[in-house]
Amino acid sequence: MTFSPAFCARVACGVVALAFAAGCPRVAPAPTAPAAATTAREPAVAPRAESPEERVGRRLGEVHPGMTQPEVEEVLGPPTAAAMRSAGADELATTSYWCVIPGDPAAGRQVVTLLFNATENPPQLMAVTGPHPAPADR
Repeated sequence: MTFSPAFCARVACGVVALAFAAGCPRVAPAPTAPAAATTAREPAVAPRAESPEERVGRRLGEVHPGMTQPEVEEVLGPPTAAAMRSAGADELATTSYWCVIPGDPAAGRQVVTLLFNATENPPQLMAVTGPHPAPADR
């Protein structure tokens, strides 16, 4: 009498299941040494410190019109590209920051200009322009 392969497989699975249920010991492979113990580990790379330009680019979204100049400088730090200066009869004052936009480091360092209403005390932020590509001389 011959039995089909499917029947033989079912019988073999049943025999194995009964053997484990009856308490037959399992044959475990010999323990091996952990891979970390046998190979030398490379030293961890220290995280790179964030540059002032990267910090400005990351925090630029926290600045909005209506903030005072001290509030803006608390978020972005002191201006990095140009000093505060008056810009004509409309009493606008501008200041600029170097920044690196997150997610686009290939664009490199760029300039963001902030326009303040200098008739207010302290000056209030009116608009942010940029980022603009950095001039070729820097």
